[in-house]
Amino acid sequence: MSESKWYVAIDGKQRGPISSLDLRKLVKLKRLKPSDLIWKEGLHDWVEAGSIQGLFSPVSSSKRPSKSPSAGNKRRPRPQDEEEPISEELEEEPLDEEETDDEVEDEEPPEEVPRKKSKKKKKKIRVNFEERIAHSGPAGFWVRVAAFISDLLMRAVIIATTTYPLMLIIVIFFPGKILSRETCVILGNVFFGVATFCLLMFYDVWQESSEHQATMGKSWFGLKVIDSDGDRLTKSVAVARHLAKYLSILTLGIGFMLAGITKKKLALHDMIAGTQVVREHKPPE
Repeated sequence: MSESKWYVAIDGKQRGPISSLDLRKLVKLKRLKPSDLIWKEGLHDWVEAGSIQGLFSPVSSSKRPSKSPSAGNKRRPRPQDEEEPISEELEEEPLDEEETDDEVEDEEPPEEVPRKKSKKKKKKIRVNFEERIAHSGPAGFWVRVAAFISDLLMRAVIIATTTYPLMLIIVIFFPGKILSRETCVILGNVFFGVATFCLLMFYDVWQESSEHQATMGKSWFGLKVIDSDGDRLTKSVAVARHLAKYLSILTLGIGFMLAGITKKKLALHDMIAGTQVVREHKPPE
């Protein structure tokens, strides 16, 4: 039986998929509340986390109210049309002691037992999202080619309406007594090259590090760019990925073709920046 893959909605942001063990970690760290919504394949819709049996502290048998003697052993028959309550059992996966010692601060001791608080700095917990790659699946070579062509057309439109007209203004209207025509042509071409380089970098970095995690071309084909943890790219990683594309170009396109050969569909710039392009798997709204 395959392990359940859960999606969570915390503070209005959807994350996942994560394993049952990671789901328990979020509860342990008090980052997942009973009122937060969760979902996995097999559930008809999103449900509150508190409705999942065994996820939060279960009521022990000693604390359960005893049945009234007058009630006897009779059970109230359930109407057939009554909806079955959610009784999804979480897999009992104990937390690794070594892992929780490093990642979770010790609980407050009782008042009668004074104890010094640990000065150990609490580490930032990152739930393992590497399974997202295997779940969504890496984007294939040809769908990436289609997205690349779409982005190429978008870039051409942007350049044709911004840097190219400015270059023409420099070349046509600047020559005069101070600057010769040849000098203006050189300046115009230098301006065009530098401005286009900066514009294309902004196009990639701004979009791939945004909440959409994709350029317009990739978004049209349902693709997203993630880092090695399956999370959104930081701006520094997005810059590194963009600059590494020029190495793929210098290899006469072989760096791009690696996306159709390697097992994880990684191009050369993905290997250098530690990124991957995946198909986005969307749970029901």
